[in-house]
This record gives sequence, C-alpha cells and structure tokens, in this order.
Amino acid sequence: MEVSDGIHPRRHLFNRISMKEELLRNSILDLLRRLISRIRKCDAARHSEAEEKVYSWIYRIAQADKDMAFEYVRSTERGLSFKEAERRLKENGPNLPFDHTSANWWQLLGNGFMHPFNIILFIVAILSLLAGDYGNGSIMLTLIFISVGIQFHQEYSSSRAAMKLFEMLKSPVKVQRCAGRIFQTELIVQVDQREIVPGDIINFTSEDLFPGDVRLLTAKDLVVNQSSLTGESRTMEKTSDVNEHLSTPLLELRNICFMGTTIISGSGTGLVISTGSKTYVNTIFSTLEKVKPLDAFAKGIRCISYALICMMIAIIPLAVLSDFYASYNWSERTLFGISVAVALTPQMLPLIVNTNLAKGAIAMAREKCIVKSLVSIQNMGAIGYRFEPSKWTKVDEVPFDFTRKKASVIVGTNINICKKNGSHHKVERFVITKGALVEVLKSCSFIDQDHNGEILPLTLEDYQRVLQMGEKLSSDGFQVLGLAIRRISKETCGGMATNGENVEWRMVFLGILSFFDPPKDSAKQALQRIEKKGVSTKVLTGDSLTLAIKVCKDVGIMTTHVITGPDLEHLNHDEFHDTIKKATVLARLTPIQKLHVIQSLQRDGNHVVGYLGDGINDSLALDAADVGISVDSGASVAKELADIILLEKDLNVLVSGVECGRITYVNTMKYIKMSLIANLGSTISLLLAVMFLQFEPLSPRQLLTQNFLYNVGQIAIPWDKMEEEYAKLPQRWSSKGLPLFMLWNGPICSVFDTANFLFLWFYYGANRPSESRFFQSAWFVEGLLMQTLIIHMIRTEKIPFVQDMASGPVLSSTIVVSTAGIAITFTPIGKFLGLTHLPPLYYGFLVILFLGYFIVGHVVKRAYIMVFKKWL
Repeated sequence: MEVSDGIHPRRHLFNRISMKEELLRNSILDLLRRLISRIRKCDAARHSEAEEKVYSWIYRIAQADKDMAFEYVRSTERGLSFKEAERRLKENGPNLPFDHTSANWWQLLGNGFMHPFNIILFIVAILSLLAGDYGNGSIMLTLIFISVGIQFHQEYSSSRAAMKLFEMLKSPVKVQRCAGRIFQTELIVQVDQREIVPGDIINFTSEDLFPGDVRLLTAKDLVVNQSSLTGESRTMEKTSDVNEHLSTPLLELRNICFMGTTIISGSGTGLVISTGSKTYVNTIFSTLEKVKPLDAFAKGIRCISYALICMMIAIIPLAVLSDFYASYNWSERTLFGISVAVALTPQMLPLIVNTNLAKGAIAMAREKCIVKSLVSIQNMGAIGYRFEPSKWTKVDEVPFDFTRKKASVIVGTNINICKKNGSHHKVERFVITKGALVEVLKSCSFIDQDHNGEILPLTLEDYQRVLQMGEKLSSDGFQVLGLAIRRISKETCGGMATNGENVEWRMVFLGILSFFDPPKDSAKQALQRIEKKGVSTKVLTGDSLTLAIKVCKDVGIMTTHVITGPDLEHLNHDEFHDTIKKATVLARLTPIQKLHVIQSLQRDGNHVVGYLGDGINDSLALDAADVGISVDSGASVAKELADIILLEKDLNVLVSGVECGRITYVNTMKYIKMSLIANLGSTISLLLAVMFLQFEPLSPRQLLTQNFLYNVGQIAIPWDKMEEEYAKLPQRWSSKGLPLFMLWNGPICSVFDTANFLFLWFYYGANRPSESRFFQSAWFVEGLLMQTLIIHMIRTEKIPFVQDMASGPVLSSTIVVSTAGIAITFTPIGKFLGLTHLPPLYYGFLVILFLGYFIVGHVVKRAYIMVFKKWL
C-alpha cells in the first residue's frame, strides 16, 4: 500500500455527511501544514517529498477517529481476511524498514581485486608476461593473490561473525484475522513480523515491539519507550481515546505508536497503518548514504596510484629511448623499459597495507572486537573526535495508572503465632505503593522516619524535606519514585483491583527509590587515556541536558560548553559550526541533528570522526562517521552500519583501536615513502647511467631480481615498532606532501649512485662492454644494499642504529636480504643472471659510501623536519 493510498472514501460520502466534513477538515489542515512547512526556517534537515508523504499520512490518521482510520487503510474492526492479507503482502513486500543484506563473498573478493595498486601490478604483470619475463610476471600475480587473500579472509570472517549478531526480524506478532465467507469468525493468530501488512489489527502487551506504525484502538496503562527513535530515555504514555492536532510534534502523538519502539508496560490493540519502507523509521534510513564516500585513506591510495601510473607512462618510453645506444634490439629495449617501470612500482604496497590492517584486526579481536571493515583500523588512528550517545537510566516494568501516577500491589506473609492452646498461622496483608513522589506523599499520613520501625505522623516539615531531597536527586540525574506501605484487612483487598483509592490512604511513607545506572569505573580512566592520545570526546544524546551533564561530570568530560537540539535549530550556518566546535555536551538531539554535528566537523573542521552508538536513532551518525562503532547488544541496523562491533562494553578497547590504527598508519607510510624514494632514486640513476654506457647498467633480469629481493626485505615492516611521538596525536592520511618528500630526499640516493658509477668508471675502468659483467654485479650489489639501508633511514626521525633501532623482524630481514644479495654473486644463480663476485676492496668502498649516505641523509632529514615540522 502506498502512503497515498489513504484515499478519500468517495463511495461513502453520500451516506456519511460527518465523514465528508472530517475529510474536508483534514484536507484543509493538510494544506495548512504543507504551507507552514514551506515557510518554516529549515536547515539541512529539509524533508523530502517521500518524507512529507509519510508525515502527512501519520497526521491524517492521528487526527481521525477510529472509524475513519479503518476507512483510510481499507480495513474493518474484524481485521483482514487471510486472503486479503496475503494479497497485501505481495503488493507491499516484506515488512522490513531497511535493506540489511550484507556483501556476498564474491563482492568482498571483487572489492579486494579492484584496489588501485592491484590494478597497477596486474597491468605490469601482464606486460612482463607479454615481454617474455614469465618469472617476474608470475611473482607479481602471486603478490596480488596473497594481498587479496589476506583482505578477503579478514573481512569475510568478520562479516560472518557480524551476521551472527545481526537480529533478523522474526519475532511473532498476535494478529486478529477473520475467516469464513458467510459467517466471519475473528481469530487471533501469530504471524511473523515480516508478514504484517497495513490494515492488520494487532494485540500487544508488555515487552512487545511494534511491528509497524500503529493507530491505537484500545490501550490500558500503555507506556512506550521511544528511545530508539528519539534517544531520550524517558518513557511516554499512549492512549487510544484522543484525536490529535496538527500542532502536536510527530513523535509526541499519543494515539500513534511507531515501528521499532518498545512497550514498557500495559497492553492493548492497534491498527497497522504503515509497514516496511512506508514507516516513520524508514525516513531515517532513507537518509543513509547508498555508497559511502571515500575516506582519507582510500583517497590517498588512489592519488598515489594515479601519480604512479602517470610516472610509468612517462618512464617506459624514456627508458626505451635512453637505452638506444646500449641495445639496438627493440624487444630488449622494451623489456628494459618495462623492467624500469616495474622497479618504480611499490609492488608490495597492497600486501604491506593489508598485512598491517589484518594485524590490527587480529589485535582488536583479542580485545573482543569484530572489525567489519579493515580500513576502519587505519581511520581509528586518525580520529580527532569521538562521540558517544548516552543511555543510562533504568525503567521499572510495573504498569502505572497515569491518573494516579502510582501503582500498588498486595503481598501476604505468614506469621506463626504461639498461644497456650497451640500455635497457628496468621496471614498478614500489606499494600505497597510506588509512583511519583508527590502523589505517593499525598496518600501518606505517617512516616518511618528513622527506619527503626517507629512510625510517626507525617508533618508539613517532613513533607517539604522529602520533596527537597527528591528534587536534589532529580537534578543529579536520578529517576525518583516514592515508596509507601499500609497493612490492610482481607475485606479491603477486593477494592484494590478496581479502585486503588480504597487502599491508598493513611499510608506509611518508607522512603525514596532513586534509579541511576552509573558508568563503569573503567570509563573515566579510558576517557583520560583517549584524551592523552589527542582525541576529543563529545557526548551526543537525546536525553535531557541535566542527565547528560551529570554523567559527563562523573566520567571527567568537560561541561563548560553545552547546548540542546532545540537551541541548535535557531542558529545560522556559521553560528552552528562555531558552536559545534566548542560544545562538548549536546543533549536532546534528533537523529538528523546528530548527523549534522558529525558532518560539520568532517567538512568544516576537517576532522576524522568516530561515533559510538547502539540504537536506531544512531544509524545516520554511524553511517556518516569515518569509523562507526556499535555493541553486540545494539539494534540490528546499528550493527549493520558499524565498522567495528564491541563484544564487551569497555571503552579501553577504543584506546587499543586508536593505537592499532596509528601503528598501521605509521608503518604504511614508512613503506610508501621508503619505497618511493628508493625506487625513484634507483630509476634516476639507471636512466643517467644508460645514457653514458654502451651497455645496460642492469639487465632486465638483474633489475627485477634486485627489486624482488628488496621487496622481500620489506615484508617485516608491519611488525616494526612505532616511536612514541606518533602515538600521541591523531595520524591522518595525506598524500599532499609525498611529491615534495620524494623530490627532497630521492635525489640523495642518485648522488651516491653517481659516486659509485664514477668509482667503477675511473678506478676499475668498467666502462666498456667487455667489463659489463663486473659493472652490473657492482651496480646490483650497491643498489640492493642502498635500498635496504634506506628502510632504516626513512623509518625514524632519529639517527638509525644509534638513537633508534628497528624491531627484530626488520633487522633480521635486512641482514637476510643483504647477505643474499652479496652471496648470490658466488652462486650458479648469479652466473645465470650474468653476475660475478666482487673484490674485497670494492666492499670497503661501499662501507665508506654508505657512511657518507647516512651522514648526508640525516642532515637532509633534519632540514626537512625543521621546514615541514613532520617526517612521516
């Protein structure tokens, strides 16, 4: 049923004049409402046409009487027939407010292959295979499959774990259906929530969940929790005996209950007016981004990929032309050009990045977290703001009478009385009343002042003292109830069922019940640790400002700048963003306002934002945040939209997540920068050398072998340690400084490669084709050792091997690769590659060369840090 299907029942106009007047009045009110909505000041939360239809439909039903409501949804007081319900189910589809389908395994696999660097590697691998270099082409394809396999394994495992937590909407609903053709019989049947259709009459009781938007038909002491929509912990009384007005806020309509809200107490029946995508809750989901925009991490990777593609396109023809004098064979020159392009490409980047992210995901899994999106690990390290919705207040489950604002129960106790003629049992009956403090005090004439069993008359002074105590507790964020008791006789028990006033008088006031679910002891400590990491915490809640301030003070969050949702609505664009930057507590927010707060910091503040929430009202914020975090006990949609799911409610896990994210960022940037510098320096040196030599400084096979060994030496980078300076502040991905970083540091390698070239040319005379084997061997060893040492030069701001030492795995890989590069010249493999062993004197020269590189490189590094205030 479309929302617009609430048509005017024209076939009844001639028989029901009052109905015509009702329709006319509703039409006029609808027109006025739309007119008001057009001239009302709106921010970014302006309603779409589809949302206006939903709101208009709900208001139309809320203003109509019950008979008119049945007419609007084309139903009867008996309910729908089974055949009609089946037809409407086919027409409207399953009663699901949002698409909760997770990515299939082939989608996850495809997303992994479509990584920009994987595409580059694939193109280079194909070019290598076409050029006849099957070995290196196969190696690059293997690297792609390993990288994709790591990412797929982590994300698919997390996706399956998350699906186990995702609550499918299968709760049964009691529905009134009619059966029979001539004599229709009303039946109460249980159907799956997904099979509820507009026009159904449902029966509900305490703890049930409304399966759609419902117009109440009957309601007895009905109390509903709408926190999933509003974020407010307070409950709301609902009643069927009222026709609402257009001026009533939508979520305060007393005769309408919304899909996803919970019945705290009471019972009743209701007419389903909207299901699935036509419910109010769907207006929240409709705002969700269909495709989440790229974050800074993905944008940075894409930017680097495009830059490398451009460089490869330029390098290949340049290398081919530079090799003109060294080789007159176009096939060999083309293979040399492709080999140079391969050497320029950081082939291990997808593997290094995914290994870093997977390592972080495994570390967070030990902290009882499910990481659904690996990229969120890196974003955790970049978070500058973190938000928390607040839901702390407990709600009692005993139904209230809202006329009296209190409830009473009768209890009986057995007392063993001993007498001379024997003992017998006597049953004592008491009525215990709880409710609003003022109302309970009105029923009391006595007070148990010292709780020692001595009952005293309730004086005016006692009355005022108790009220002041209740007000103080309320201002501190407590929910306050009064408690009283009275002994009654057996004869007066009957009146209790129908009229509580028969027994709720001359009672003894026992005290105040105050409810408050305090934050965990670890919360304050965790927030302090997060703050030391440079992450600012803001609280976004639908609860009252008083309660929010109370809890924030308890956990150490500053409450100097606070504001409420209604106050935000009156601010213009600039005032809004200035207020958001300063405010630490934002209370009484709608889901749309939470979304706007996050977008304000992302767009105008240029911050990476994390959001922790577990309700339907948090869905927009979770979707918009760079890192959405939920808990396993949260609403289904919250877990579906979250990037990370906490299996335990412990904020210390977030601290671990931030640390993992920053380690991932630093180690990834280490690889990118050291790889680009080493590859750029090597490429420049090759192009310069080939212009002066009558042979290739390195054959394609030697060049690709050198590149392969260098890549092997970088495998251990994800296990490198991070300097404390990088753990203190958010580390946001940015590729803007990479070109300048390369131009500043890259040529240094070429300078010392040139020194090596001159030493070989003038000292050994290795400038003739007959000496090409010796020259290529020396160039191979020097280039490999230079690239390997660059790892240690780039990985730290300090002096490598002196002020800072790499982790064990990185040192081990350096030693293994360096040893392999030297040893290969003495092996049959080296002979196959065209290499020969080198004299000891040359290795002595390399020691001096590398010492010079370390000194000059460190001076240039310090100059770069002084100018740009940052290294990695």
